[in-house]
Amino acid sequence: MRNTCGIVMLAMIAGGCATSPLATTDSPPTPRTDAGRTVVARLNEKVDAVEFDDIDLWNIVQFFRDITGSSIYVDWQAMQRIGINRASTVHLSSTDMTVHAALLACLRSIRGGQQLTYAVAGGVVIIAPPDDALALAERILTPLKVPDTPRNRKATQRLNEVIRELNFEDIELGDIIQFMRDVSGMSIYVDWDGLHAVGVSRNTPVMVRAVNVSLRTGLALILNSGLSAPEQALDWGVADGVIVIAPPEDVRALAARISKPLKIPDAPQNRKAVQRLGEVIRELPFDSIELEDVIQFMRDVSGLNIHVDWDSLRAVGVSRHTRITVKAQNMSLRTGLALILHSTSPVAAHALDWDVANGTVVIAERRSLPAAVESVRHPPSDD
Repeated sequence: MRNTCGIVMLAMIAGGCATSPLATTDSPPTPRTDAGRTVVARLNEKVDAVEFDDIDLWNIVQFFRDITGSSIYVDWQAMQRIGINRASTVHLSSTDMTVHAALLACLRSIRGGQQLTYAVAGGVVIIAPPDDALALAERILTPLKVPDTPRNRKATQRLNEVIRELNFEDIELGDIIQFMRDVSGMSIYVDWDGLHAVGVSRNTPVMVRAVNVSLRTGLALILNSGLSAPEQALDWGVADGVIVIAPPEDVRALAARISKPLKIPDAPQNRKAVQRLGEVIRELPFDSIELEDVIQFMRDVSGLNIHVDWDSLRAVGVSRHTRITVKAQNMSLRTGLALILHSTSPVAAHALDWDVANGTVVIAERRSLPAAVESVRHPPSDD
């Protein structure tokens, strides 16, 4: 067989439901693209003889990688929940089988593996229990829905580009995210506090092997590999050209905050401030830096007046000394400000907001923001 890797696009389609990306006992998934037909053609080819006697699953997976030339991703976390691991043994002796039939027979010969299956999505064969395989396949295949802006279009285009290889063997998630930044040139923001809330940290080990997959598919595999329990959930989205990684609700909230239209009185000072907020900042390089210093950095690089209502921030547990970690590149000053405020703490992430008054950026606790804005518009008299 030649080393050919294709894409099976089996997602929800307009006006109806597409074929499931899950394989069945009778056949592999039905392809809907030329590239998908190439993958399924490999799965439908015959293998003359298969003879496995107490061969561990890790080596079986490598065998199928070799004969298909395809990426095969195993959801080891999901497998462990049903008592299957890399050392689980496969028993199979057969002749004149398709690659598809041999793969399913191998999986189902494992003790506890009777319900195992695979899905195909994004050029990857996903081996897992059915619910887990289907959920990951749908995550990969669901079309991105992001506001149509130049930065988002550029990010989406980059996400569809192919990465030659992902080969991570128990590598820490923080290091993998940095690798993805380096190879993609993209700005990736991780809400580490949000991830901690679902039991995922920078040190969470990740295992992913894949070749010739899109950056988007690679990201989905990486995040899936960081989960150890079915109740955990991580997601990602695109806002102002920045990839945001967080629990699903936080992704939606932060993307909405970044994308919401500004409603600021039309005055010369305000127009100048809004124009400045739309300019690009090259990098936010903060690693556990005090908020007061971060705000001063934003003043220095933007030339903007920034007023912080520290009293209202203290009401939600944020002080001048709150540590901020944000790493992102090539975003607007406005987006950078949103990321900084979101990074203050899990409690305060949705409680802080900002506005513009008299050309000054005003930061405060959300309910206190109108009063803080008013104090900037009409500062108290010295009399």
